Amino acid sequence: LGNVEINGACLHSEIYAGGNLVIKGRLQGGTVCAQEKIYVAEQAGGGHDTATKVILGYNPSSLYALHACQTEISRLRSRQCSLEGLTRKGNIESEDLLLELVQEKLRLGQNRLNELSNEIKADEKNAEQCRLICAGRIRPGLEISIAQAYTTIQDFFEQGLEFYLKNNEVVYRPLSK
Repeated sequence: LGNVEINGACLHSEIYAGGNLVIKGRLQGGTVCAQEKIYVAEQAGGGHDTATKVILGYNPSSLYALHACQTEISRLRSRQCSLEGLTRKGNIESEDLLLELVQEKLRLGQNRLNELSNEIKADEKNAEQCRLICAGRIRPGLEISIAQAYTTIQDFFEQGLEFYLKNNEVVYRPLSK
């Protein structure tokens, strides 16, 4: 995963860029992740009713793997509950074996989740260089995460802004002309 350039609008999409992400149109809805910088030319966010998330400062491959691991653990927990119910009712040996298998997969999944969490934590050291640069309008409801810092934009902005990390907070300043 390297740099990604989108020559139009990015609407309700999920994008993972290992370097920088350039959107030459609007970013409206969905989740975009980049390790370093995201540039949006026309508009970022679609208003409070359109969830638009920007995540910076982490290896997107690790974030994607973390999300997949969390989904699998959730699925396995649900399966574990079902099997526990079956074994309580009839104590059938095949369900007991399946339950043990699911519990082992859960243990391995939790170990992988911990490894991924540690990898992601290590990425935070470069978060100070991360930037979200919006040359156009910014709409309320835009969620911005840089490493562990997070903010939601509450106002309309008609001029360009640059969002960055300062003292573990997401802050912004007008783009210089």
